[in-house]
Amino acid sequence: TNLDSSNTITNCNIKVAVSSGTSYNVVGIHLLYCKSATVENCHVSGGLFGIFNEAESNNPKVSYGYSVIKDSRFTGAYYNHIYGYGYINGLTNDVYSGNSFDSSTSPYISALQLSYENGATVFNNIANGNIAEYLSIEIDYPNYTINTTPFLIYNNMIGNFGYEGLFVDAYSTADLNLKILHNTIDEENNTPSNMMYVLLSASGGAEIENNLMSTNSAVEPFYLSTTTTPANILVDGNDYYNSGGALISFNGKNFAGLGNFQGAVSGYGWSVYDNNVKPYYKATTDLHLNQAYPNPAGVYAGIDVDIDGDPRCKLFPSAGADESTYITGSPV
Repeated sequence: TNLDSSNTITNCNIKVAVSSGTSYNVVGIHLLYCKSATVENCHVSGGLFGIFNEAESNNPKVSYGYSVIKDSRFTGAYYNHIYGYGYINGLTNDVYSGNSFDSSTSPYISALQLSYENGATVFNNIANGNIAEYLSIEIDYPNYTINTTPFLIYNNMIGNFGYEGLFVDAYSTADLNLKILHNTIDEENNTPSNMMYVLLSASGGAEIENNLMSTNSAVEPFYLSTTTTPANILVDGNDYYNSGGALISFNGKNFAGLGNFQGAVSGYGWSVYDNNVKPYYKATTDLHLNQAYPNPAGVYAGIDVDIDGDPRCKLFPSAGADESTYITGSPV
């Protein structure tokens, strides 16, 4: 559809041919210059992209988006199950929530890739399919031209990937207004690069809090690159666990222990409530917390419910997408 109006696609089973990578017009749903579209409770299978959400605009006063893609299942795409492309003012305030991704058909798959989107919200998605993805969630140039609405990435569960779980690459944007909160990223089946890779080498204005990153890899779970002196960036309440190697890479230096990292960044006010605690999941295929064990806590960051809609503790909410009810049976 290319109508600049509200369009709704619900409860549909959409299956298209699996592209070999050369047929760019083979997609399940193509939202072309759409505004306020809704895709809900659908199963989209095949294609180069499952959904291609596309709009370009060089005029900051002319933008599309405000669309919602939620509670749908995506299987069998070749490059991206969902691809949002909005150069440079094209897409604003899109929402991607409650979707699941599995059964990829190529080694290049991303569950969700957003490029040049402004004010997007990505939450409550599960990318932990039965076939390993290459890069689960990729965010390129968030809030590139418009930062009035926060770009939010929270309460996502990410597992079973071969490269990186969450990849964020920001251009030279002074104030991104970017928040990466309460995501669970675990990889124990393959040989990944990083659980979370955040490149802010010429940008500022980001919060990275209460994420749970666990692996048994020789590569650090958390990679962060910033300006020499980080500008308006906060890192805190995260849990880094690696049974196979170091924990963090920050501006080219690797930190094998949390204490060393905390010492290096104390001048920025970072890592006061970070943890190096082994998390306990229900299974590698189900990254909900095993409530029979204690799990790492973070700091309150404004997220009041977890991926299942359960209330979060306001004092010390659990790191990751799922809230722990260990001992009390309910959040404090």
